Amino acid sequence: MRSLLIVANLGLLVLLSLTPVPASAQAPTDEAISGHDPMALTEEMKAWAHGEVTATDSDLAQAQQLLRALQELVVKYQIGQTGTAADVFETQQFNCVSFSFLFVGLSRYLGLDTHFLRAVDNRGVVSEGELRVVSKHMSAGIQDAGRSRVLEFRFIRPAALSRFERLSDERAKALYLSNLGAESLQGGDPAAAIALFERALQTDAGLPEIWVNLGVAQKQAGDVDSAEKSYRHALTLDPKDVPAYLNLASLLWQQDQADASDQLLELLSKAKVRDPYACLVLGDYARREERLEDAERFYRRAVRLDRTSPEAQAALGLILARTGRSGEAKRRLKQAFKLDSENARVLELARRLQDPGTVD
Repeated sequence: MRSLLIVANLGLLVLLSLTPVPASAQAPTDEAISGHDPMALTEEMKAWAHGEVTATDSDLAQAQQLLRALQELVVKYQIGQTGTAADVFETQQFNCVSFSFLFVGLSRYLGLDTHFLRAVDNRGVVSEGELRVVSKHMSAGIQDAGRSRVLEFRFIRPAALSRFERLSDERAKALYLSNLGAESLQGGDPAAAIALFERALQTDAGLPEIWVNLGVAQKQAGDVDSAEKSYRHALTLDPKDVPAYLNLASLLWQQDQADASDQLLELLSKAKVRDPYACLVLGDYARREERLEDAERFYRRAVRLDRTSPEAQAALGLILARTGRSGEAKRRLKQAFKLDSENARVLELARRLQDPGTVD
């Protein structure tokens, strides 16, 4: 079974597993979402904030007071159910998206200069049925004496700004809606997911991961043509978006398009993607699908892009060994070993050549 990748902002802590969405958890209706503000506060929340935070000369000190109070209030981390700020306050359950909206909403009400942040790197990939969820981390930041600090649930610390991107309120809301769509998709309701992804794109059409998610939902709903268009549009926004390439590859190969790999390589060339990582990932995906000739093409492209990559050299060597070309495989191992003798894939190739009967 081919996996489809969706991208969700689900992880505040290290993501180990995903909690299935209960059947009773229905996606919000269009009426509920229209004009919907996930950062909206109730009068009770406002009164609580005033009671917990004492005005000081320092925004940072007030933010620390608020964070400590919220740590006592919200006690259960709940992956897979994205709520509004008011939902978190009422249920005392949160994930990184909902907690970020709660913190930013309350802190701004108190007059603090806070904003949304998102980690640049993925937090991990978790499989759930035929879906593989790429988890990203969303947080909040505060300006302190001209310096940005990043909120984490247990503390506030100086931001390693290269690791985070600042989000506009509109983009943060689009990611909130996209999370709801991802949860609907996990819950087996692609129609509801499509509606939520489309609403997210109305808020911010510039996020490639939402186009990827829309494509996944369209594919599950049987609209293959629209799914392909969504994946390709994601790649126009970010030519290095690996989930878009993988989902497009899965779709093209599932349709048995003879020139699928040619199309993918052409996309990589047109986009001038010089990073071998995308080719390595596509090669790994092709190998899992037993498309060994396609895998070899992607690995060779990765080697051409970066001959100093032990991963690329070893990956190509593994395919060569698998297809009976042990002589060239040994030459690849020799090159890869010089580059990094402790690399996991290099060691795998060494084991394979010592024991040719080993299977993938």
